[in-house]
Amino acid sequence: MPDPSALNPITAIPYRPEIDGLRALAIVPVILFHMGVSWIPGGYLGVDVFFVISGFLISSIIVHEFEQGTFSLPRFWSRRFRRILPALLTMLLITSIVSIFWTFKPDTIYYGTQGAAAALSAANLALWNQNLDYWSTTAQKTPFLHTWSLSVEEQFYLFYPLILITALRFGKRCAAIVLILVIAASYLLTIQKNAAADTATFYLLPARAWELATGCLLALAPAIRASSVAGRGQNILALLGLSLILASLFTFTGQDSFRRYLAIPVLGSALVIRYAQAPKSLARRALALPPLVFLGKRSYSLYLWHWPVIVLGDQFGLQETALLDRWITVAFILGLAFSSYQFVESPVRFGLKPTAALCVCLGLLMASLGASAYLYLRSNLYDTSMYQQAWKGDEYKVNPGHLALTYKKSKTKTPSQKDALINAYATGGIIHHHGGDVPKVVVLGDSHALMWSNVIDRITENLGITTSFYAADSISPFFTLPLSKPKRTDKGFTPEQRLEYDQKRLEFLGLWKPKVVVLVTRWEHTTLEKTRNLVEFCGKVGAKVVLIEQPPVLSFGDRKAGQYLSYLHFWPRRDERRYFPTLPSNRYEQGLQIVRSLCKEYPFCRMIDIKDLFDGPEGQAWVLDGKSLLYHDDDHLSQAGAERASDRIWDGLRSALSED
Repeated sequence: MPDPSALNPITAIPYRPEIDGLRALAIVPVILFHMGVSWIPGGYLGVDVFFVISGFLISSIIVHEFEQGTFSLPRFWSRRFRRILPALLTMLLITSIVSIFWTFKPDTIYYGTQGAAAALSAANLALWNQNLDYWSTTAQKTPFLHTWSLSVEEQFYLFYPLILITALRFGKRCAAIVLILVIAASYLLTIQKNAAADTATFYLLPARAWELATGCLLALAPAIRASSVAGRGQNILALLGLSLILASLFTFTGQDSFRRYLAIPVLGSALVIRYAQAPKSLARRALALPPLVFLGKRSYSLYLWHWPVIVLGDQFGLQETALLDRWITVAFILGLAFSSYQFVESPVRFGLKPTAALCVCLGLLMASLGASAYLYLRSNLYDTSMYQQAWKGDEYKVNPGHLALTYKKSKTKTPSQKDALINAYATGGIIHHHGGDVPKVVVLGDSHALMWSNVIDRITENLGITTSFYAADSISPFFTLPLSKPKRTDKGFTPEQRLEYDQKRLEFLGLWKPKVVVLVTRWEHTTLEKTRNLVEFCGKVGAKVVLIEQPPVLSFGDRKAGQYLSYLHFWPRRDERRYFPTLPSNRYEQGLQIVRSLCKEYPFCRMIDIKDLFDGPEGQAWVLDGKSLLYHDDDHLSQAGAERASDRIWDGLRSALSED
């Protein structure tokens, strides 16, 4: 988020309360969006509004001081440091300390790097280097994700004053031309379609500079020529700008809107800044309302604190969907933000001499970097020795990257054996010969298929039936015919390997004509329509398709069960079953319905129901049987958990194999 400072006497430019109101209009949607409020899907675009505001205000100050002959680059950077660093470093330090003592340690794997990078104005570079897609679940778990925009601003203002002052020496028109060229070049970077560069486009300065430069250009516009737009026209244009911003906030959605519609809120912000300064402007009157101005002056602190509160609140059990929890979250955000503004931001900026302010900044910087270093260097593991747990799924997955890493240093296999295993995704999967050369059972799916593979392996061994385990972690088993090459690398597969994986699965199914195909996935992540091509193909080769239900999903998110239960002190009790809350989800029920619908629609499909084996008291699932931990993570069973369903899988496979 760009600089949201309230104008004050030291800036020597006229105060415009409507700009503080515009800040409030930007920060509130950002907070609501990050809290998961569904009726403002474009709330994240408030950050882009801030970029335009920041560019305008900073350039206005630079131009004014240049014209007065008082501009000083050291003084400019000193003001920026005093404005941004104290509150930022305080947030980083406190959030790091809370993370050290109270948060789930494996979640902090990125905190140390990101916290240090944010303190050094390089958060966006760290996030890009870690390849953390802003919209991904992993990125949304780090409390420092929002600092990317601060780093973009700080990097821009490290170089921009030099460019602007140099251009101004050749005249204001020259400076305007330079900014127009920056806007054009940067905007072209933003709208280019390159999936491989999506993360860089989102986080890095080159593709964001046009938003800041748009605000910068506004600061030069009055010096070029007086506005030719009449008062009524100014009013209309300001209202149009306000409408464009509001329409963006309430209309555009998430990742799909980034690039395609980004120019709309930026244009709207520019129109408001340019034309809402008219004394009788309706937009000015609306934005200058005292509550909006009050929030706008504190928008920087609100932005700093809202995201850590949301992320850490989730770890403390506050839920986005619970109304009371939302109010508790809001209370924490307001309390911390107002305290930061009152006791850190304003005193350091206005109440301290430059030398004292510098000492405060250096002290906070050292403390923040120290906390970040501790987060980075400490062990992120908990003691799980009290649980009996195992996961054997990795023995059966065909992801080429995984197999290459697993067998690279193996001394027990010949090079030809290693190559065969590494290329298993294209050579029929991992085949266990229990009774012939041709597999009569083929296991297809993602990590949920891997979850059952060892149990299926032992069952088919007892039945004397050769089995191919042809499943890949985090890769959907489904496809659309005709097959096509995906655009990006995924879970150890290059695009070419992924296409070959799908082609070879179809080829071997047609060649082997297995009696049974066991098809397992996380059903809630697919749709009935997406399953049809694969299911129908299996039916055409004469296979019975056995579908295994998905176990209940635990409520703690994508975390290792043993680690998280240890963190919660959820200890085993001798000879006692223990239960843990499940995640209420309509999608989970829809996933179960997909399995039932396939069995109803296709006569060759059979279902093995296992959900009831793990159901506990209402809203809970069975996770501990004495010391045996039945879950590997939130949605995968451990080996002990999978074995609880071995009798049903035995009956289901034997029945399907005996059918004509």
